[in-house]
Amino acid sequence: MILTSDAAILCSSDYQNGIFIKSPDVVQLLWNQFISYKEQCSLFFRPAPLTPENHKAVIDSMFDTFYDQNDLIGIQPEPCLTPFFTGNLLHEIFNYDLPQADAILAAAEQAFQMNMVKIQNEQFLIYSTREGLLQFAKTGLTDEIPEIFYHPLTVEQRIEILNGVRQCCETGVYRFLQKPLNHLPHNLHFCIRGTMGSMVFRNNTGQIIVLNIEETCLVSIFRDYLEHMNPASYCSTEKATELVDQIINDLQNNRI
Repeated sequence: MILTSDAAILCSSDYQNGIFIKSPDVVQLLWNQFISYKEQCSLFFRPAPLTPENHKAVIDSMFDTFYDQNDLIGIQPEPCLTPFFTGNLLHEIFNYDLPQADAILAAAEQAFQMNMVKIQNEQFLIYSTREGLLQFAKTGLTDEIPEIFYHPLTVEQRIEILNGVRQCCETGVYRFLQKPLNHLPHNLHFCIRGTMGSMVFRNNTGQIIVLNIEETCLVSIFRDYLEHMNPASYCSTEKATELVDQIINDLQNNRI
């Protein structure tokens, strides 16, 4: 059923047949029915643009008061790099020309440090791809953070980050997907925190949007899948560290 202010179309399930309705009384009846259904629905997800003006609302929603009590499981093209954007490195790459720069920097620093604590507490698990990490090594950019917030990392800074990723591969916290799962869509960034889930993607205007998923049943399905993924779907810790070592070596020798 498709409704406008003054008309309606009722379609068959295969969209091959339909009824076009212009009667005001029938259209109003259908609107009343739609509203009654809507009132019984729960919110599926809550979108928010990740912009300098909206940074506080987005960060607060992703790093709530229960964040430290929950684990984090994610799947995305590149490994999660934010835990390593801390200390001097974050201050070196941050864009201080932003409005509210000091507040944004403080919020980011706290959030990224919380992620590192999760890694240290074994509350962190990320599935990603070699191609995604290679893209970061080439550009010094990550799709996790809008480019307006920071400057591309230098080769030395990239190597510093890659060494952190390597350590996480050694402990099994970061896992590289193998065929057929190693071709993740470039725009897919999905993570679960406790019973909450969120997706980060770039829309058709280039804006990065965060979707906080409110439907807990759907989050549970994704959690079950990621927690029980077949070990054959991802590299061993030895192979994962070898992949990172190769990227570091290529970067140091200007082969990237």
